[in-house]
Amino acid sequence: MQTEQNPKQLAVRGSKLCDALIAHHQLKNDAALSRLYEVAPPVISKMRTGKLPVGDSFVIRALRLNPDWSLAKVESLFHTPI
Repeated sequence: MQTEQNPKQLAVRGSKLCDALIAHHQLKNDAALSRLYEVAPPVISKMRTGKLPVGDSFVIRALRLNPDWSLAKVESLFHTPI
């Protein structure tokens, strides 16, 4: 059974993942991240604010574009204390 997460938790987790991806790819901002991951810029913005949870397809794309990352590393970004 999945528990419902509050928007603050979703926002923190989405922000941490986006920040880690931007740093890893040495990108300038969220717009560059959205171009690299082939998603609309509002998707990144909504993940950051917690209005949209980080989807499975985004995580899979992150793993595909970062072959040196493991699923455990990506999951660790989601399970950090708030």
